[in-house]
Amino acid sequence: FREIEAVEELPEELSEQMLRRAFDIGLRISPDVGDEERREAQEQRARRVKRIRRIQGEMLSAARHEVLAARSEPGADPEIVDRVLRHLDVRSMR
Repeated sequence: FREIEAVEELPEELSEQMLRRAFDIGLRISPDVGDEERREAQEQRARRVKRIRRIQGEMLSAARHEVLAARSEPGADPEIVDRVLRHLDVRSMR
């Protein structure tokens, strides 16, 4: 399947048709091919979700750090800082 995707000279429609037909033939020969493709797609989704959660965690951490640093700024209202921190709390984002 990857060989079909790697060919750049083929028009995209033809490449997609060949890929679908190759997959259909593979399913007829061995139904396990479909399971392997589904498993691989699920693993890719899981890796993507894990990466997104890591990035979100890093962003929230950076935001908390900046808000806490703003607390010491002259004229900063501690109530507003606390309210912003509560909104940044992951548990409150459900």
